[in-house]
Amino acid sequence: MSEVAAVTAVVENYINAGVTGDSAQMAKSFHPDATIHGVSTEGKSEGGPIQILFDAIEGQPSPGLTGVVGPVEVNSTTATATAVLNDWGGVDYTDQFTLLKVDGNWQILSKVYHDRANG
Repeated sequence: MSEVAAVTAVVENYINAGVTGDSAQMAKSFHPDATIHGVSTEGKSEGGPIQILFDAIEGQPSPGLTGVVGPVEVNSTTATATAVLNDWGGVDYTDQFTLLKVDGNWQILSKVYHDRANG
């Protein structure tokens, strides 16, 4: 598997876990120190530890969620990826990720998101 395909698979696992509302499955895509950040509808920065996301999605499946991953850029131990998501609980997002290759496995270290309804 190419490195781009490996990074894409990590992000696709994240999306699939959003469809099912399974935070344990989603956690497999993330580094333990991962963070999440975005801008609220009031224009304020919000976020913190990735557990915020895990708590929000657990038991909250989004069966209509679809996503397209790309572009993906890979260096030997770092990568970036974008996912354009539609209908995550009725909201459309663009997510951008930074990833690290730790012990031979890609893990998301940070996620920043944009709610496309916010302009």
